Amino acid sequence: MSTSTWRSFRRSSDEFFSKNLLKLDMRSKKAKKGTCKCQIVRSASNWSLGLRNELEESSIHTAYVDMILNAKHFIYIENQFFISNSAGEQFVHNRIAQALISRIKTAAEKKEKFRVVVFLPLLPAFEGELTNSNSAILKIQMHWEYATISRGGSSILETLSRDPNISDPNEYISFFSLRQHAKLDGVPYTELIYIHSKVKD
Repeated sequence: MSTSTWRSFRRSSDEFFSKNLLKLDMRSKKAKKGTCKCQIVRSASNWSLGLRNELEESSIHTAYVDMILNAKHFIYIENQFFISNSAGEQFVHNRIAQALISRIKTAAEKKEKFRVVVFLPLLPAFEGELTNSNSAILKIQMHWEYATISRGGSSILETLSRDPNISDPNEYISFFSLRQHAKLDGVPYTELIYIHSKVKD
């Protein structure tokens, strides 16, 4: 598809959605009146929309970092792939991990009660056995997650453990996965619950 065809398609599809699917029906007499503050954020870059560097949109990332740095007492995160710049800034450029580290260090210095809870899949990426020859993508994802969380020298837990105000990083941040348990024909079994969410505050 040529660039001009793509742009024409995008314009027509955006117009269709805005005219037909995104309209709110305000005709109901039972509708309650009130106010609501909201913010629309998105990511768009060369790989997703063919944008040049100067036109890239990263307001989702900006919003995440801002929410983390300004959180008062608690941050809850669910993430399918928890990979951030603490894995190595030359490889990963998002600043989520650095924002978490900064906010936790501030809490420790001020002796604030502050907690970060992160849920992620036990095995990210695609289902498969770690020992299979086709598990390369799974192993790569796990490598970068571990480098973000706990290994490699600049990870979140390693960085926090070097702070003189933090005796135990687990007092501030914990990582969890989910499993379910049941019986099938009287035999107990368990399997992971695959978390597919993104960051929340």
